[in-house]
Amino acid sequence: MQDEQVKKTWESTNTCQAREAVGEAAGRDKDLEAVFQKNGLSSVCFLLPQVSETENILGIVQAETIKVSVEVDDVNLSINTPEGPDGSLEFGTINVLDHKKQVLSLQNKGLYDIEYSFKLTTGSAKRGDLESPFTVRPQRAVLKASRPPVKVEVLFHPTTEVFLESKPILLCQVIDLKSGQGGETVATIPVRVSARAVYSKYSIEPASPIDFGAVVKGTKKSHVLIVNKGALNFKVLIRKAGV
Repeated sequence: MQDEQVKKTWESTNTCQAREAVGEAAGRDKDLEAVFQKNGLSSVCFLLPQVSETENILGIVQAETIKVSVEVDDVNLSINTPEGPDGSLEFGTINVLDHKKQVLSLQNKGLYDIEYSFKLTTGSAKRGDLESPFTVRPQRAVLKASRPPVKVEVLFHPTTEVFLESKPILLCQVIDLKSGQGGETVATIPVRVSARAVYSKYSIEPASPIDFGAVVKGTKKSHVLIVNKGALNFKVLIRKAGV
């Protein structure tokens, strides 16, 4: 078979998969591909290459057993949130142009370093732009293996009215740094958010002019001027005109 091509058939066991390939002529090298699939925690498999000439006249002329050891590790990211009553990241109700901060706790419980990256989605809201009311700091960072949890701040700073009720608008992408150049996103974890931003709402009653009518000397009479019709308390300052 000095001048003939040879055919190498790869049989496999466990989670290794190999492909049949036709080799080059004698004296030349041929790269053969074997693929390992992450399935369970098995770390050892066997490749069983069988060699024959391309016409398979003589049948299998050589057989080998190749042991392949692979370390399998699942990416394990823990995210702890100050959860609201419905299990979401709760900001409550604040005034428009006000701000409120919540803190997430991220910990890499795996064997290797990973990277996280937070992204915002448009989600579903009755009013408001969701790209501006939230800021994540740091938005992206590397989490070292077996290290204490890292704090990540989520700031809610609305510039218009917003109403969110347990919406998965905050996505945490988990990046495996060992997979390819720049890493590979291996998981996306949604974080549900509840937040509400409102304007102060009030009415002035009665409308101008204010008529107190007849008042007996030495007595007092009052009128309710401002009625709070909003969801939050607010302060009022009343002073004489021109002061």
